[in-house]
Amino acid sequence: MYHLKEFLIRLQTIELRLTTHQLYNEKARTAKDNEAEAYDLKHESGHYDAFPFKSELRVLKDLAVIDLITLPKDITALTMQQVDKLQQRFKSFWINYQNNYQNSQIYPVSYLDDIKLNDLFITHNIKPGPNKTLVDGLFVDDLAESVKLREMFLQEMLLEVKAILNKPEGLLNFKENEPFKNENKGSELLEQELSSNVNIVKFPIFTGNTLDTFIQIVKNYFSLEDQAFLFPLLHDNLKLERSLVFKGNGNQLADAFKQLYEANFIVGCAKTDLEEWISINFEYVYRNQRKTLPVNYLNSIISSNTKPCQSPILDIKKQHDGTFVIVPALRGKKKQ
Repeated sequence: MYHLKEFLIRLQTIELRLTTHQLYNEKARTAKDNEAEAYDLKHESGHYDAFPFKSELRVLKDLAVIDLITLPKDITALTMQQVDKLQQRFKSFWINYQNNYQNSQIYPVSYLDDIKLNDLFITHNIKPGPNKTLVDGLFVDDLAESVKLREMFLQEMLLEVKAILNKPEGLLNFKENEPFKNENKGSELLEQELSSNVNIVKFPIFTGNTLDTFIQIVKNYFSLEDQAFLFPLLHDNLKLERSLVFKGNGNQLADAFKQLYEANFIVGCAKTDLEEWISINFEYVYRNQRKTLPVNYLNSIISSNTKPCQSPILDIKKQHDGTFVIVPALRGKKKQ
């Protein structure tokens, strides 16, 4: 159980670094006056500087899978309770993150307290008390990418355990042609705990001519190759071999679907179904790399009462006859 414990602890440990940020203040008298101490998290955010971190999580995840499938029943139950607590912390983080997101270059120095980062995770190198350590937009984006990466590996662990338990040929001794069962190791309990990870059976259905309007608004956020799959996906729920890549911020895409859902332009599924469907079928680009849209991240935008997206790609407008229409959002216009 050592590696499972290490994996869960590492998922909840954020190693902040302190770096020097250039302010480019024209009124600065010296070069030193143009510098400020700032938080940095590139090494844990999922891009090139984070390769060692990703490798560490991958190795710990693989070893945690072995630990988890061989636990006794009572320990398995306690472990799954801790995993659920961690997932709830991720959800709380995303709600706090969305409520304090500003899409700006500089954030308040109280930002880490505002999102309660130290309450949710083991966070190293946070400066205590009132301080002037800079929180910039790149760091805030890196923090989001770091949490997404952690969620991804946690989900991978759970899915791999489920796959092993459902294999007709397990890693331990088994009777020929008999499904893998190991009563002493709590496999049935684990299968019950992981039963929430099921395939999506419901998908969004667009009402009226909403779909045509929506595609006209969003198509330029996708490559020409991906545009060809938009209608089959959105109209027929075509099973894609890969996710479509949205060339904008992930919260813009999530906000667009949220607006359509709440205006009843999307029916046929619950918000939770919509979130899982988006997570499966879409990614977005961050620093020239494709990034996933975790369900908890989408949930904080679509299902939670958080602050609206500051740079939406569409708006829902009420007409004189009381009906609603979808229109492209004005470029550069931010929601208050």
